[in-house]
Amino acid sequence: MPLHRRRLSLVLAPLLAVHLALLAAAASAQVTYFVSPEGNDGNPGSKSKPFRTLEKARSVVRSENRRMKNDIVVYLHGGEYPLCDTVVFDQQDSGTNGLSIIYRAYPGETPVVTGGQRIKGWKATTNGLYKVSVRSTQPLALCTASDSSRPNQVQFRQLYVNGRRAVRARTPNTGEYYRLKSWDTVNKRVEINRSEVGHWGRLNQVAMIILGRGVNQANLRIASFSPVGTSTFVVPVEPERTRIFEQEYPPKEARPYYLENAFEFLDAPGEWYLDTTTQDLFYKPRPGEDLASAVVVAPRLETLVRIQGTLDAPARHIQFHGLTFEHTTWLLPNSEGFIGDQASIAFTQRLPADQTTSYPGHRLPAAFHLESASNIRLERNTFQHLGGSAINLYAATQDNTLLGNVIADVSGSGISLDLNLEGNPKDTRKVSRRNVISNNYISKIGRDYYQSVGIMAGYTDTTVIEHNELTDMPYSGISVGWGWADVPNAARNNVISYNKISHVLNMMADGGGIYTLSRQPGTQIVGNHIHDLKRPPTAGGFTNGGIFLDEGSNLITVQDNVFQNVEDMNVKLHKNGTSNVIRNNDVSSLQVLTSAGLEPAYRDIRPPETGTVPAASGRNPSAMRSAALAASLTLLSLLAYVGYRVHHRRCWV
Repeated sequence: MPLHRRRLSLVLAPLLAVHLALLAAAASAQVTYFVSPEGNDGNPGSKSKPFRTLEKARSVVRSENRRMKNDIVVYLHGGEYPLCDTVVFDQQDSGTNGLSIIYRAYPGETPVVTGGQRIKGWKATTNGLYKVSVRSTQPLALCTASDSSRPNQVQFRQLYVNGRRAVRARTPNTGEYYRLKSWDTVNKRVEINRSEVGHWGRLNQVAMIILGRGVNQANLRIASFSPVGTSTFVVPVEPERTRIFEQEYPPKEARPYYLENAFEFLDAPGEWYLDTTTQDLFYKPRPGEDLASAVVVAPRLETLVRIQGTLDAPARHIQFHGLTFEHTTWLLPNSEGFIGDQASIAFTQRLPADQTTSYPGHRLPAAFHLESASNIRLERNTFQHLGGSAINLYAATQDNTLLGNVIADVSGSGISLDLNLEGNPKDTRKVSRRNVISNNYISKIGRDYYQSVGIMAGYTDTTVIEHNELTDMPYSGISVGWGWADVPNAARNNVISYNKISHVLNMMADGGGIYTLSRQPGTQIVGNHIHDLKRPPTAGGFTNGGIFLDEGSNLITVQDNVFQNVEDMNVKLHKNGTSNVIRNNDVSSLQVLTSAGLEPAYRDIRPPETGTVPAASGRNPSAMRSAALAASLTLLSLLAYVGYRVHHRRCWV
C-alpha cells in the first residue's frame, strides 16, 4: 500500500470510531417522543404509547425545553395528521442552550400533515356528474366537535381527487381562452363578445379570469352585464372593480380571459363546482376514477404551521425533517376578487409614489409561515396541493435554512422572503438576513395565481439561493428585490448561484428565469443554468429575459451564467443603474452545466418525469433508503473532506 494511503487509513479509522461513538452517546442522552395516528394524547409519548397529535407533542416539549442538555426529537409515524386549526409555535417552543427541537419522520415512514377533509358519499346524477353534500354538520367534516366556531357554510377553492388537482368549472375549458374586446375605463366595465355570456343561475359567483399584458392577472366577480349589439358590457363586483380600474398597470388591452365557477360550465372530466348556498358539491370524474373508492379531499385551512416569536424574543432552533404538508386554501378572493400585482402580492389600492418605504397590498398566505424566527431548519419535507403559497418567511427571519424540500402543485408562490416590504425599516430587526435556500425542487407553482414565482426575496440581506431546481411555472423562477427604484434600501449581498431553471414564464410575460429590482450592493448572480424559456400564446407584448434586471437594479454582478433555448433575451436590462457588472455569460460552461441544480446528496428528491409527488402514508421503503443514503452521504462527505486535506495539504489531525 502506498505511504499516503496508509497514512490516510490511520487518520480515518480512529475518526470514524470517534464519530460513531459520539452518535451513540448523543442518542442515549437524547430526549425522544413519538406521535402516531393510532396514538392517544393521554399517552406518555413513548415508542410503545405514542401521542396522537402534533399539538400534544408541542405542548409536552414546551414543558421540557428550558433545561435542555441535548436535542429533543419528536418522531412522527407514517399516516395522516388532519388539523382542526393552524399549529402555532412561538418563543416558548424554542430550542435552548444552542440545541434544537426536531420534528422528524420516523425512519422509512411518511407522516402527512393535512388541512383537508375527506369527501365521501358521492351519488350519480345526470350527464356523468356526481353529487355530495358537504355541510359541516355531516360526518365527513373533520373536527366538528371542537370546531363549532367555524361557520356552517363550507367554502374552498381547490379540490383534489386521488392526489390530483381537479379543475374549478370553467369555460372555455383548460388550455383555451376567450379574448376581451375593450376596457371601458370611464364607466368601469369590460366589453366582451355577446356570444360568450349565458344564463347562469348564480351570476355574482361567476368570475372572469383575465391575463394581463405582463405579469398581472385579474379575477373579477360579475355584478351585472348589459348586451349592446354584438357585445356585452360586464360590470365587476366591488372592491375589485375599483382596484382594477384605478391601476395604470397593466395596460388595458384586449387580453385572453376565461370564465369560472358556474354549474353551467361543468362539462369536462376533472371539473368540479360547489354550490355554497345548498352546500352541494358536483364533480365529473376523469376516465378511470371510481368515486366509491377515490380519495377526494377539500382543503379547510389557509395555514398549517406558524412559527412566530416577537422581535424581542424570536422563536429559535426548531426543525422539521421528512414531513409532508398538504391541502390548504385561500378564501379572500371569494369576497374581494383578486387583482394580482407581482410575485406574492395583490393590489388593494392605488400604489403610492414612494414604493420603497412601505408597500400596500395583500400577501398570499402560506402553508408554512415563519415570522420573527431564527435558526429554523426545514429539510427534506414535501409541500404540495396548496391553495395559497408554500412557505413564507414573512419578516424578521434570520439564519434559517430551507434544504432539500420538494414544493409542487401550489396555487401561489413556492418560497417568499420578506413580505413585510419595508425598504428601510426603522427597526432593523425586521430585515431578513442570512437565510439559505438550497437544493430544493420547485415545480408547478402559480396554479391559480399566475404572477406567482418559485422563490421571491424582497429587501433581504445576505440571502443565499443556490443549487435549486425550478420548472413549470407561469411567471418568473426567482425574483430578488422590490421597489422599482435605484435608491438605498436593505437589500444587499444576496447570492443567486448554481440554480437550474427551465420552462418558466409559460403563461405570462415581463419576467425572467431570474428577475431583480432596485439597488442591491454586493448581490451576485453567478453560475446559473437557464434553459427552455419559450413565449406562450397567452404572453403579452412585454419581452422576457433569461436574467432580467428590471427597474432600479444596480450594483449587481451577473457572471458565468449559461443560457440555452431562451426565446427572447439572455440578459435583459431595463431602467437600471450604471454600476451593474455583466460579464462572461452566454457561454457553454461544462462546469456550470454539471454543477447547476441539485447536488448529488439531494438528487433523490427529484420527482419522476410525470411531476407527481407521492404522498404515501405508513411505511415507505423508498423513504427509508433515501434517509439511509443521506446519512451515509453526510458521513462520507466528512471522511472525503478529511482525506482530501490529508492527501493534498498534508494536514494531520
